[in-house]
Amino acid sequence: VTNSVDVDCLSNIMARQALDVALKSGLEAARHKLQTACVDMVRGSQPGGQMAPGMHGQPYGQPPMGAAQQQQQAPPALPEALQLLPLYTMALQKSIVFRGGIDIRPDDRAYAMMRLNTMPAGESRYFIYPRMFALHNLPDGAGLPAADDAPEEQAVGKSMRVTLPPMQNLSADRLQSDGVFMLENSLECVVWIGRAASPQVLQALFGIPSLDEVDFNTVALLEQNGSDLAARVRRLVTALEEERNVSLQIHLVREGDQNAEPRFFRYLVEDRAAFNGGSYSYHEYMSQINRSTKGMY
Repeated sequence: VTNSVDVDCLSNIMARQALDVALKSGLEAARHKLQTACVDMVRGSQPGGQMAPGMHGQPYGQPPMGAAQQQQQAPPALPEALQLLPLYTMALQKSIVFRGGIDIRPDDRAYAMMRLNTMPAGESRYFIYPRMFALHNLPDGAGLPAADDAPEEQAVGKSMRVTLPPMQNLSADRLQSDGVFMLENSLECVVWIGRAASPQVLQALFGIPSLDEVDFNTVALLEQNGSDLAARVRRLVTALEEERNVSLQIHLVREGDQNAEPRFFRYLVEDRAAFNGGSYSYHEYMSQINRSTKGMY
């Protein structure tokens, strides 16, 4: 049965169930609900495994174990259909909807809750685990019309399919000060601009040669007639909007901007988050799932 599971649909259902818990019992209970569901699915997928009514092992939110213990315990062997479930579960727990802390405005959280509650699975997939692309070194075909037989995961759009750039892992380790990265989550695009980004790339994308003394409120991504790079990025954004039937807001974030940068970094879900219960990396989270699945304390 587990081999036929659609992980995007499963994550969508888990998110809606956790939303109901959040509204009744709070965000911590919702995060616990998500982790319990993930642990039970992983345990049930193992040979001889059984679905359990609750999470066994280390309670949610406790610090991860030491590196020596991590090396001794291999992650559970998951069926191919469930390979992404722990990652998506962790991403949901760190999302704007369920994350703790005080950095999310109540109106932003309420809007995200409303949108997530009505999202189809194909759209919630990228809300749960956003896509991040490097714009400063787009491959030759990225942002150009895709071949008719291009795989679904490599192209986007309806009236005209556009080739996607390679996805980057959602970790600050992937960022470069000389790069420009765009992250989209079905609701908005956030463009992170490194402080050492090439003047040629800045001119091509934004029409400015340098970030020095620039008011970002006056800067915007150039239209398709600005340059070849701007045309390809604009074509990509248009295809994303067309596929989702939405108008994506584009926010520009400069490296080191203490006011705007947290908006970008909160989507880097593979890194540790600064709230109680979210201070683990993806590797640490997988170790926690492994211990809970095996009923270890």
